[in-house]
Amino acid sequence: MPSNRAPRQERETPDGDAAVIQEHPAEPAEGSRAEADSAGARYGDKIATVVIIAVCITVIVQSLQGGIGTLAVPESGFWPLVIAVAVIATTPLIFFTANDSEAFPLRKMARALSIAVAMVFFVVLYEYLGFLIAGALMMLYLLRVVCREPWRATLLVGLIATVVTYVLFGVLLEVNLDPFPG
Repeated sequence: MPSNRAPRQERETPDGDAAVIQEHPAEPAEGSRAEADSAGARYGDKIATVVIIAVCITVIVQSLQGGIGTLAVPESGFWPLVIAVAVIATTPLIFFTANDSEAFPLRKMARALSIAVAMVFFVVLYEYLGFLIAGALMMLYLLRVVCREPWRATLLVGLIATVVTYVLFGVLLEVNLDPFPG
């Protein structure tokens, strides 16, 4: 039965000692992997820039339709408009410095998408279950499934974070949050 192991090679270290090097011919060279990751990062950054600009244009259109008011008396569209314009102003930095960024591994995309899905479910569940139940469910999912925390920490942190968030925003800052359905 042939061995999959590569022959042992020795190389002299800076100290003058011999170091054993094991090469794995089945794996691609580090340089080619780094080059592929870099090309993927440049391509991904350019796509992300276009998506960001499209989202910002949508926000600008919605802001203008909703009314922006004035600086002294801003309406609901004022701050979304300001932020969208500021983000668009920074997108050339992303577009033209794509070579300098690190590659975003595609395996991390699933984790990012699962967080986004959890937030969408929170918004949907909020209408039916209220802030405390929907928020607790989202926190439990994020901590247990996404972050892989043990059950004890998941329950403790998830429930405390939900209650503290409600007290801060719903009670102290008087944001209209429905704590329970109804």
